[in-house]
Amino acid sequence: MKVCKKIALGLMLASVSTMMTPFIVQAETHVSGGVGYHGVGYYRGMEYMRGYYGGRGFVLGAFSKHIEYPDKTYTVAEQANSVSHVQSQMEQLSHAPYYYIGKSKDGNIILSSDGQPVMGPKKELHIGSLDTTGKLGIVLYEEAGKTVLETVNTGSSIVMPTKHVEVSPTGLIYSMKGEATTYYNLQGQMLHHKPFKLDKELYGDLHSVGTTNKLVAIFNARTGEYKSDEIFTSLVWNQNTGLISGYQTDGSILYFDDEGNQVETSRALKIISQTEGAQTRNIPMPQQVEGERIQRVLAPFSEGIAFVLLGNKQRVAIDESGKKLFSIKDYDGVEPYQNGLARVTRKAHGLNFGGIFNTLTAALVKGAFYHQATYGETDYAWTTSKLKRGYIDKTGKEVISSKNQMVSPLTEAGIMTYKDGRFGLYTKDGVEVFPMVYKNITYMPELGAFLLQDEEGRWGVKRQDNSTVLSFAYSKLEVVAPTVLVGKSGSSYRMISLDTFREIGESYDSITAPKPFYGVYSGLIGKRGNNTYLVNPLTGESLLQLPSDTSKVDTATLESVVYKQHGKYGVLDFSGKSIVEPVYESIQVFVGKSN
Repeated sequence: MKVCKKIALGLMLASVSTMMTPFIVQAETHVSGGVGYHGVGYYRGMEYMRGYYGGRGFVLGAFSKHIEYPDKTYTVAEQANSVSHVQSQMEQLSHAPYYYIGKSKDGNIILSSDGQPVMGPKKELHIGSLDTTGKLGIVLYEEAGKTVLETVNTGSSIVMPTKHVEVSPTGLIYSMKGEATTYYNLQGQMLHHKPFKLDKELYGDLHSVGTTNKLVAIFNARTGEYKSDEIFTSLVWNQNTGLISGYQTDGSILYFDDEGNQVETSRALKIISQTEGAQTRNIPMPQQVEGERIQRVLAPFSEGIAFVLLGNKQRVAIDESGKKLFSIKDYDGVEPYQNGLARVTRKAHGLNFGGIFNTLTAALVKGAFYHQATYGETDYAWTTSKLKRGYIDKTGKEVISSKNQMVSPLTEAGIMTYKDGRFGLYTKDGVEVFPMVYKNITYMPELGAFLLQDEEGRWGVKRQDNSTVLSFAYSKLEVVAPTVLVGKSGSSYRMISLDTFREIGESYDSITAPKPFYGVYSGLIGKRGNNTYLVNPLTGESLLQLPSDTSKVDTATLESVVYKQHGKYGVLDFSGKSIVEPVYESIQVFVGKSN
């Protein structure tokens, strides 16, 4: 039995006042990628804001709703809605009831927000839900190999039919046995007629489920609500469009948004067309091209052009009328056009020991690329092989050399290229922006900037116009929180603001970020000698010095810090006062919904 963390992240938090300090979202303009946001920015596809709580600054992350690409600008109303949404979420979080769950050799113990024992120890004890006052409502624990659901106020309990149970505080239980999955509410009532033989996550709370091995439906795994009938052969979520496509037995497609609501086909096709940069329509392929039979389609029509292999072995591009446009005889592979470019590949000739070695070992090149259009962190693992890659335009001209070992997708800043251990950047038209001399590259589209490592191994930051905004003076440089870079110079680390690209705060032996607390980065962790500090992520100032010999900070909430000392976990408040003594093997923080 375990608590389902994935579902718990989607909690809607009610305002039960156990913490009365008001949460304030700072009204400011944050410039991100040349677009002004009123207190809102983007970092790796996550919406974030600046905030203050109890006089302390925070970086706030909230799982952002999909915004139709390529329209990246907010109207005033949408800005206000974004600010209001995040502010409301964080205000609720600051007033939600807290509990700590400490694990010991005798079992789990539930502790109140001030560290007082409430229940336990019991084996695998966890909180299912809270009552209307914020006190324990339903708890779960293991007894005689079964999972027991107990209503705390009445003492009544339900024994689940299987040991493997995952629970959401919103009132939903997974019970898994073999290959079947069943969902219950916290009263032990089954929420569907038959166990699901098929159960696959689509997006967030939405799952693709089926009571047989043939057809599937959309099911909300947080609320237990069916969002469609069991009529689809398959369901697919597209991260670029934010749409779920449901394929029916007759070949037709129904579309749904990321909350499971059906979207009219005409509107869905418009979103797909805008996102993919091409009209979504079925263009028939001609049978012949200038008298020659089409033997094979190499790439279907996209932006009015397709690539085909003819009966005479010619590899050519054709338009919708079947007219031959140009030859692609020099290439072994080609992909459909997107935004006026088609990626081409060719096989390297002769011996290529580096390519052979990397193909066999799937060696990763260290470049990273974070693409805003996906609204999620997308790491493109750069791998080298015997294939060489480049791009051609709509005239067949090679605008990005096909001698590269890797080329990135087209970004707003251009195309990143990799060859022989070095990265570069080129415009869509093939004009050099960065020469191919950099050992590492990370693109931050929200800032229009690149983290680069030069030939001497030094790190710095350049804008996409090739201007240097952070000098190449660091032996290490990485993003550790949505608005903070950490750079190593000599033997010490410093924080660097992504707003000003200036060093802030004091120097430390190391600077890391604990796990975000429901999207909130309330502090970074700075270590100097045997001393550990909680550091303000906006200003770099020290907020709290933790006890000596602290080896780890697991979580920093709005009110407290879960830390590890001498192999055991405890909790401190932000004044340094001990809430829970370090006597537990682990401590989980429960932030709950009151029913």
